[in-house]
Amino acid sequence: MTDSNVNIERPAAAEIALGLDLAWRHIAPPQRAAQIERTISEWRAQWGSQIDPATILLVARVDGRVVGAASAQLLGGGTAMLAPPGVEAGAPPGTARCLLDGVLSEADRAGARMAQALLPVDHGPDFELLTSAGCEHLADLLYMVALARTFPEHVPESPLEFEPFAPGQEPRMLALLERTYQATRDCPRLNGLRNTADVLEGYRAAGRFDPGRWFFLRHDRTDVGCLLLTEHPEHRQWELVYVGLVPEVRGRGWGIEAVRRAQALAGGAGATCLLLAVDAANEPAIAMYAAAGFTAWDRRSVLFRFAGRGA
Repeated sequence: MTDSNVNIERPAAAEIALGLDLAWRHIAPPQRAAQIERTISEWRAQWGSQIDPATILLVARVDGRVVGAASAQLLGGGTAMLAPPGVEAGAPPGTARCLLDGVLSEADRAGARMAQALLPVDHGPDFELLTSAGCEHLADLLYMVALARTFPEHVPESPLEFEPFAPGQEPRMLALLERTYQATRDCPRLNGLRNTADVLEGYRAAGRFDPGRWFFLRHDRTDVGCLLLTEHPEHRQWELVYVGLVPEVRGRGWGIEAVRRAQALAGGAGATCLLLAVDAANEPAIAMYAAAGFTAWDRRSVLFRFAGRGA
């Protein structure tokens, strides 16, 4: 793929660190350098000098010199996580777009059915670049955190039964997820655009999966919701990946009961905090999380691009 005298290619082994430095320009320099060193060390330990097979990394060369790079990470559920390309000042016009098109093409060939990017909400040049390549702005996400000091000391009593998920119960969980998505206020524009099996696989890929941290919420021997938690052990953090109730039982206060149960479980496991992301337009959910001790710490625009729907 070329634009004028720009060549978009995979990096040579000696160019991987430079490529990551350009592709990860959205990370602050001190943290970026440490992350690059740690990442390359992990790759070498597992694949010699090769790049992680789940990572797409492309560089842009002009007269043999690297002037830009872009990357994407292949996640579970047929999803690729994008970062806007990084290019040096003075790179030929169109370099960033060529890099982005190259990464998206590679993701399509790798079987990714959806590409996702998280950007600041200022709708700046990166936003314009991604939308020009076929990405759609479907929602803004609010990131919230509850610190351990806000957790209940004991698992609160509830009329709900929390039944742990077990391998082989995927069909049951899929059917329940689809019911909880009905009339949802959390990223409603995504309804019908994603295969629920892909969504479930994406949930499973978040953090360190443990089926004992996934629960069917039951009342009167009937599935009425689900609570999906995961752990990020490197930071001693837990994440509330998803909580949802079927429409006919909403409004009974069971959502916050499920969240308080999640906090108690996280605290009992020694977690320092519980994280989550919620649609910034979902005011009832945000109010519920705030009542449970969560506070907002970041906000991002989420853009999606589905395979075969590029510009």
